[in-house]
Amino acid sequence: MALNIFTIAPDADFAAELVKAVLAGFPLADGAAAPPLERYTILVPNRRTAQALREAFLLQAATPALLLPRIR
Repeated sequence: MALNIFTIAPDADFAAELVKAVLAGFPLADGAAAPPLERYTILVPNRRTAQALREAFLLQAATPALLLPRIR
């Protein structure tokens, strides 16, 4: 059984890279159908990170109407 490991470079924008990966289907195996975005829960250490993730989702979304995942 292979583990799915996702890393973000230390010099990259954490929120933007994480959002790109989630919107692309991470952490699903190739060919698996992605669940609706609102079924995800992303745990973060503080409110500042949660706000940065919300903003990153809104900036990178393909449509203006988007149900965000739970960010706690």
